[in-house]
Amino acid sequence: MTLSVEVYYALPEVKSAVRALSLGEGVTLREAIEASGLLAQFPEIDLSMQKVGVFGKI
Repeated sequence: MTLSVEVYYALPEVKSAVRALSLGEGVTLREAIEASGLLAQFPEIDLSMQKVGVFGKI
């Protein structure tokens, strides 16, 4: 089974990006973020320090 996932990165100033992905069942939030390519595009993202959310919930 595959899951349709959208990964967003947004800041109030100007930067924002969204990636639509199809990933395998059981994928973790971190794996989805890594698969999105957003970490390479926005090197300021530090998953060890920043919080993430699902549907606006941390």
